[in-house]
Amino acid sequence: MALVSFSSVISVNLFLLTNNCLISYILCYLSIKIAVSFVIFIKICTFETNNNKDKRQMSEEQDLLKDENKESVRRPYNLRDTSMKTAAYRGMIRAELADELYDKIMNIVVMQKKYKDPNYSARDLAKELQTNTRYLSAVINSRFGMNYSCLVNEYRIKDALHLLVDKRYVERNIEEISAMVGFANRQSFYAAFYKNMGETPNGYRKRKIGK
Repeated sequence: MALVSFSSVISVNLFLLTNNCLISYILCYLSIKIAVSFVIFIKICTFETNNNKDKRQMSEEQDLLKDENKESVRRPYNLRDTSMKTAAYRGMIRAELADELYDKIMNIVVMQKKYKDPNYSARDLAKELQTNTRYLSAVINSRFGMNYSCLVNEYRIKDALHLLVDKRYVERNIEEISAMVGFANRQSFYAAFYKNMGETPNGYRKRKIGK
């Protein structure tokens, strides 16, 4: 009788031990599954976040490219939207005097190459033409479709285009070329050149000489 009771106790203990092991195994398995699921969830969230960031960045870059493309669509200065500028100055410009000043401006700035003088300002030109800077600006805007700085820079850049590819000046650096055509400093030359040509002076020189 005692032996049977002992056997029963052992059986019960074994059963409980087995159940405990099984429960522990199940709990361990569930813990692992939960941990794996959590890791997968974190990775999915991270991927979605990065993907959204990439999409936003691409969208912003595309917007910037669109803006840059709009800016880079340059038209010749004399074809710009001069109608509004002309209308704004129409009341203060007499056609005969404006035509006369236009010829004088071309003679002084272009024929006499005053654009090569970095110290020759709109005030100097107005004084030479015996007019004031406001009226001079009105004539330049209405006849050339640009301001005085853009006017002189346009002719400076035209000269620079020749000098940059001329074999006689191949040893001259960009700063020397910019001084030769009338720019006060290298930075102004780069800015005006890029605005007119859509590339840097160095890039233009390499592209032309490399052909």
